[in-house]
Amino acid sequence: MVKRVLAGLGVLVAVGGVGPAEAGGGPCPREWASGFSAAGPDDNVYALAEFDDGSGPALYVGGSFHTAGQAIAQNIARWDGSSWSPVGGGDSR
Repeated sequence: MVKRVLAGLGVLVAVGGVGPAEAGGGPCPREWASGFSAAGPDDNVYALAEFDDGSGPALYVGGSFHTAGQAIAQNIARWDGSSWSPVGGGDSR
């Protein structure tokens, strides 16, 4: 599911954690993958989900961060394929 979502939105990410055994089982880097054209959240991302709120499918990310790209987004943000935006009350500090 996540691979399909990420491929559909043109997003390449790496989230900290342990990889599958066939990939060596080592930890993933905690950074946005090279080639991603926009700055991502400024700290840890713990969850990714696709959701269509009626304006088209988007990637929602949750974690412990304060900004996503240029958007002030407290711990949750939405990537629409070209820009980040805060979700709900995620735009207050």
